[in-house]
Amino acid sequence: MFQLGQIAYGRGDAQLAASLFTKSLERRPSFADAHIALAKILSDQKRDPEAKEQLEAALKIAPSNRTAHYRLAQLYNSRVMLREQLRNLRLLVTWLRLTDTKK
Repeated sequence: MFQLGQIAYGRGDAQLAASLFTKSLERRPSFADAHIALAKILSDQKRDPEAKEQLEAALKIAPSNRTAHYRLAQLYNSRVMLREQLRNLRLLVTWLRLTDTKK
């Protein structure tokens, strides 16, 4: 199932790939690479909490897995960056409101 999921993902069919990775995990829940592959798809779909769960599951199985650590770091980084961008946008809106009231 896992290899079929990789083929489907390579062909651009993320939905089928996710289904195949999930089936692979049903058969073998301790397969860290399947958790990581599913997390990649979930992350691409902006389903960060679910992606995080899959990466954490992979790390419980394989604590030294570099790919899982890297993808989890990317996930955390994207969240931090989004928070920073939101903070900057709020500051900009506040500044625009202040300058608009002075006219």
